[in-house]
Amino acid sequence: MHTEATAAQPDVSELDLVKRCQQGDTTAFDELVTRYRTRIFGMIYNMVHNEQDAWDLAQDSFVKAWKSINRFRGKSSFYTRIYRIVMNVTIDWLRKKQVKGAGTEFGYERDDRLAAQETG
Repeated sequence: MHTEATAAQPDVSELDLVKRCQQGDTTAFDELVTRYRTRIFGMIYNMVHNEQDAWDLAQDSFVKAWKSINRFRGKSSFYTRIYRIVMNVTIDWLRKKQVKGAGTEFGYERDDRLAAQETG
């Protein structure tokens, strides 16, 4: 069962957490995950309609965010970045599963510019 941690520190800014992550601080990344995981799960669940798949895709998205954290320049919020990663990961998964209706029919459009940044 996934629950929100009560130890979240809303007084620490998102940008401060990102900067700490860029220095290798996994505790700071845990805080970002705690702040956004429920919202991220909800977005994904609304697209895939399966709880386990939604949690798996959320985890995959956070892993991609962690791996690319040093390329984050702060021109947008971390939430904006993780949102785009989530959408790309989920749409790719839907395409692989060949779920009818995946893609732009429902307003989901993959951002290939971010995908290029993610892969290097």
